[in-house]
Amino acid sequence: MKPQSAGVNLEIGTRANNSVIHHIRTSLCAVLPLLFLVATYLTLDKLMTVTIIVMAIVLILSLPKATGSSRILGYCLISLSVLILVYSGSELQHWGEGIAKNIDLVSLFLTVPFLSMPLIYGNYLSSVERLFIIKVKKNYQVYCFSMIISFLMGAVFNLATMHIIYQLFCQNGSKERKELILLAAHRGFTACIFWSPTFFSVGLVLSMTGVRWIEMFPYGFTISLAILVLGLIIDVIDKRRKDFPEVMETKMDLEDSQTQYEEVNYKKIWELLLIGFLVLITTILLNTLYGISILVLVPTVAISFPLVWLIFLKKITVLPTIFRMYYQVELPKHHNEIVLFTSIGLLSSALSYSEVGLYMVAALEKLVAYDSFITMMVISLAIAILFVIGISPIITITLFVASLQMFSVIWDPLFLALGLIIGWALGIVLAPFAALNLVVGIFLNKTPFEVGIKNNWLYATLMFPIIWGLMAIFFKY
Repeated sequence: MKPQSAGVNLEIGTRANNSVIHHIRTSLCAVLPLLFLVATYLTLDKLMTVTIIVMAIVLILSLPKATGSSRILGYCLISLSVLILVYSGSELQHWGEGIAKNIDLVSLFLTVPFLSMPLIYGNYLSSVERLFIIKVKKNYQVYCFSMIISFLMGAVFNLATMHIIYQLFCQNGSKERKELILLAAHRGFTACIFWSPTFFSVGLVLSMTGVRWIEMFPYGFTISLAILVLGLIIDVIDKRRKDFPEVMETKMDLEDSQTQYEEVNYKKIWELLLIGFLVLITTILLNTLYGISILVLVPTVAISFPLVWLIFLKKITVLPTIFRMYYQVELPKHHNEIVLFTSIGLLSSALSYSEVGLYMVAALEKLVAYDSFITMMVISLAIAILFVIGISPIITITLFVASLQMFSVIWDPLFLALGLIIGWALGIVLAPFAALNLVVGIFLNKTPFEVGIKNNWLYATLMFPIIWGLMAIFFKY
């Protein structure tokens, strides 16, 4: 009995240790963005050093919890970074700078989910659901409504938008209608990648190229509108799509059109649109007037805006509940992103302090000797293809820009930023490993290969030349 008792005690002790480690990791993830923002705004070097130490601890604790390719890549990138830094004889300061390189991206990733938390307390989602059920019945209406909602909400609430759309619009009705809704939402969400400040693609690329968001916005937004129209055209001419029942199955049985109209709370819908607009306009104005980085502004807005929102709703008392949901549900999800962002930042920093990066520069010299427009097209296509086979754009873009920064020929930063985002967006459309395709695949009970490559190959094939046609017009090539 003693060995069995000892085994039970060991198991209980292991569970207790795991629980303690889990709470330490989650608590540090909650504190990290706050430390980063305070240290950045007040330019406190000592506090930034503390933030870097916290980031290193979070990385160490997140590595064992990372899964799949993120875990493998994380270990490989960190090992490679350590070898390069040790071989180069880098000082401790260089190690710290490597850990700190992508703290802003980690902070953005950890705080954006908090922005959508107050949605459930303002009756916004039920109002949008009512509007959809009552007013949206024909196929083109279903497609346009889902695409526009995804485009508008995705710009503010990021990937949480897909979960919201699924919960609101896909609980009833036929399988075909559900596929149409999620396809349209996929198109709308993809269009946000080119301009929304809450998207990590925009944050990373702006951070690395030094382009201000307001400079990129008109070009990115124009590209977004073009691919929205492209998605609509492809859906309309798709003869394989069957016609669906005109009225969506629902538990609600309304008697007449006047009652239907009255039961839609349009005030709440306009209020939600206004809130989203205020989030974006606040971010834009602060970025334009004060030159504050988007990667600093978005976490700031994501933390502060829900507080203002709840005060406006007179529901500040639910804040502890919201924070508990955020702490228990959202924060523990992001091990993979923490490991990827931090490890690639460390590698990028290691390359800049070593002779290894010179080999990449030599290869880049040959590449840029050709026409820059064609070269950037090839690079964006390569980013997408590598993403499809499992290599994150975070890695390819970081390594490319790090090499380019060591090269004497400098491209137009705006042209470079847009080209990199184009490659990222194309990859997200097609890549089975992209979070968007994984989520939609779960909702539709399909593999991410079906959602990404099978469903979107035509869309991606047409999207690429159309976008680069616009780029030729923008930059007069």
